[in-house]
Amino acid sequence: MMVKGYNGFSFSKLVKIPEIQWIRLLNYHFYKRLFFRNFVKLFLLKNKSYFNGRRKKITQFY
Repeated sequence: MMVKGYNGFSFSKLVKIPEIQWIRLLNYHFYKRLFFRNFVKLFLLKNKSYFNGRRKKITQFY
């Protein structure tokens, strides 16, 4: 069994981890990223006057 990453990197060395844990790990990362993105958006909306110029730069990464 080979688990392929997003960039084609195969996790053949880490096959010892069961599939359920892999799914949990991916879900955790996905939800963390989603939450962080929303948090950043809210934070930037609250501090609009301070982050007015840098807002587009920061949101481009997510």
